[in-house]
Amino acid sequence: MIVLLFQRLFYIAASNVTQGNFSFSGSESGMVDVVIRNPKVIEEGFVSARREFRTPYGSIDLIGRDKQGNQLVLEFKRRRAQLSSVSQLDRYVSYIKENQDRANGAARTAKRGKKVRGGVVAPSITKEALTLLNRKGYEFFKLKPVLYLD
Repeated sequence: MIVLLFQRLFYIAASNVTQGNFSFSGSESGMVDVVIRNPKVIEEGFVSARREFRTPYGSIDLIGRDKQGNQLVLEFKRRRAQLSSVSQLDRYVSYIKENQDRANGAARTAKRGKKVRGGVVAPSITKEALTLLNRKGYEFFKLKPVLYLD
């Protein structure tokens, strides 16, 4: 039995529930928490450096370093990553590359001469998005959202 408590309710519906699989996914924020607590789910040697780094294009979910000292910019999606996810990541990576010497905090986590890598973290990715991701030289990291019920 699952009990959910709400402070505000905007919509209610009733339906006949039959036997089957029940799926309830967590949040992008929860996925970032998982990576911060267990960075090797991204890759061995990954170290998180900054969360929610603001850019003119939005906030980067997580920035860290790989074991070679390269910066890794990560965009998280709790559902299947689309072309728009790759475009969003591309804007973030370009911003960090352009501002590596001037930007505060997160952009300084990479050493001079090191690469800025980009990755989409999601449970799955569309074929078109994966093609564009590969063409741009970025990476896909498979991670399912985790639901935490207190």
